[in-house]
Amino acid sequence: MADYLDERFRALQAFMKQQNLAGILFLRPIRGGFDLWLTGKTAADPQTDFLSKAFLAIQSTPIVFSINTDKLIEEGEDDPLTTHATETLPKTGYYTDLVGYRGDFFKRMLAENPRLGLVNPGGLLVKVHDFILKYAPQTEFVDVTRELLLRKARKSQEEIAVLRGDVRDLERVMTAVGVNARPGVTERELAYAIRKNLLERGASGWDYSTHCLDVKITSSKDGGEKEAGPFVYPGCRLDLGDRVNLFVNAAMSRGYHVSIARTCILGQACAESKACWDLAVRAEDRAAELLKPGVTIRQIVDAVNEDVILPAGLPADTGNWIYGTGNDWAEYPMAVPGWDNVPLEAGMVLSVGPRIQPEHKEPYCCRDIYEVTQDGGRRLGTLDRELKELFNTNF
Repeated sequence: MADYLDERFRALQAFMKQQNLAGILFLRPIRGGFDLWLTGKTAADPQTDFLSKAFLAIQSTPIVFSINTDKLIEEGEDDPLTTHATETLPKTGYYTDLVGYRGDFFKRMLAENPRLGLVNPGGLLVKVHDFILKYAPQTEFVDVTRELLLRKARKSQEEIAVLRGDVRDLERVMTAVGVNARPGVTERELAYAIRKNLLERGASGWDYSTHCLDVKITSSKDGGEKEAGPFVYPGCRLDLGDRVNLFVNAAMSRGYHVSIARTCILGQACAESKACWDLAVRAEDRAAELLKPGVTIRQIVDAVNEDVILPAGLPADTGNWIYGTGNDWAEYPMAVPGWDNVPLEAGMVLSVGPRIQPEHKEPYCCRDIYEVTQDGGRRLGTLDRELKELFNTNF
């Protein structure tokens, strides 16, 4: 991991040199998953650290400084965590903790080059902004969030190998769903069983950071209309003849967010469900065909709607059903304005799951993780995409 983070930071230093930046200040780095991306770690208590946490990367220094509070440390004052100058710091890909913002750091860093990059600039507190200008009055603040989000979206083959392992762990959990999805079980009990299995495999628990675990379940009579909601605890109780939709997005043991969606029927599936599920798989396949460098997400969304969904007489899926995945809950590029026209690049990894939505009924969604390649999307998992019929006694 240390070698891997060192390599990533060297690439970040090359970016700073290319953009003529003395350094980059990552504000609220949990947003966008930059904390894990930079250091291999996330905040231990993100609920309290989120507003004041920051990372500082300096072009000339092979280290990331973790700024843990919004305390302002004047020049000459001692930081109880770090009292030595940057030049004497150990050369490692991990990070060094600072209690707060050190005036001498910014004075020295920006003395010759006043350009300071910002990630998530909306998190720059006024007092921090003024403090930096006090020690470096000529500072030019440069927003580099978009450029680094795109850089973060391009995964190395080592990262893709790690993502593949996380996908397979999630698929093993999905394979075991049939043990718990049975008549008499509530939606909430099924969700808890899935979460328990995920946690046993090292996935993170729920918290208020972007690194969390989400299990969504909807059920309705197979072929029937969407049930009226919202439902109070403990949710619907499953019965024979129900269609159960499962969507799971989890930060697995290796630290990457991966997602999957499948549908199962308690009993024998009706003709409509079989036809809609076939459409859902075809829609995913059509999207995967187009996951090539130079193609935009807007082109993929339009092609799936025009080639698969609309010809079936169903409404187009205009939602955000295709988005990047990695250290964050959902990464750019994605199917939202400003990002849906970004050309894809080889090595990007996306979660793909167009929805088939019959009128007044729960949607059908087959979702998987894909790598962008010259030949189209390469699925990172191996889980089959059949419509599961549990407790079907008709042979």
